Amino acid sequence: MLNFPDDKLVETSVDEGQDEAVPEDPNVSESCIYCSEALGHTDMDHLVRHCVTCSFMPRTKTAKGQKRLNCYRCVFATIYKHSLVKHIRTHLGERPFACRLCDATFVQSSTLHGHVQTHTGEKPYKCDRCGYRASRRSTLKRHALFRHSAQDEVFV
Repeated sequence: MLNFPDDKLVETSVDEGQDEAVPEDPNVSESCIYCSEALGHTDMDHLVRHCVTCSFMPRTKTAKGQKRLNCYRCVFATIYKHSLVKHIRTHLGERPFACRLCDATFVQSSTLHGHVQTHTGEKPYKCDRCGYRASRRSTLKRHALFRHSAQDEVFV
């Protein structure tokens, strides 16, 4: 059993820097770093259920008393089940959302939606000050920061 200090646990739904893929050898299976249970190549529901029920995993809470869900394979932790699912997909190499217009695949449907806008040219975010249009809200925010006063609200 491995113990990790609380400061190593991440209370977030953002998954950063995880790009491990599932082993290509079908004889190699997933296993829990906390209890060493061999999880096999099972479905996502089984892996998430193990993360929730493994008695060896740390059961820490946030400052607000919310229970953290820990990944079976690394020190990632979150309070959101959907974030845990997204994170586990990075370990397994799962990218279930595919673009119909090219070969791109994604972990999240929202990322696919943003990607499709690169094909369609759709730019739904408009600057109120100069008429600049962007396909992503973050791009419009960056435009506002560098082209207009950072204190003004310039996006719709």
